[in-house]
Amino acid sequence: MYDNNQTPEQTPNQGTDPVYGQNPGQDLGPNPNPAYGQDYNQGYGQNPAPVPGKSKATVALVCGIISVALIWFGWTGIISVVLGVIAIISGINARKILPPGQSGTATAGFILGIIGVAVGAIFFIIACVACAGIMGAANYWYY
Repeated sequence: MYDNNQTPEQTPNQGTDPVYGQNPGQDLGPNPNPAYGQDYNQGYGQNPAPVPGKSKATVALVCGIISVALIWFGWTGIISVVLGVIAIISGINARKILPPGQSGTATAGFILGIIGVAVGAIFFIIACVACAGIMGAANYWYY
């Protein structure tokens, strides 16, 4: 297994075998397929440049989701309408800024905002009519 002159700590070709085809510390050059990550030599802790409009798209989506969730709770229909309007405005602005292939979050927020405004307004009106009916019935039986 070992030659007579080798110790167990030494192996044949020690230090000359490349690690996975590369020598340690060798510059690997630019990434041949940039779709799968960043440049090899970029280093740790460096953030990629932010995509303009992405935060507006996230605001639109979050406000749209909360708007649709608050529809079902009666008097929070007015909050649902306000958040829906914010989602619609943020979604429109984000869709103008983002590239065509990256506007899915903004579109989803925009659509959820429309649903939140429409259904929230209808439920708010129904809640107001029901409350007015209850108040009218209470006054009728009181006298």
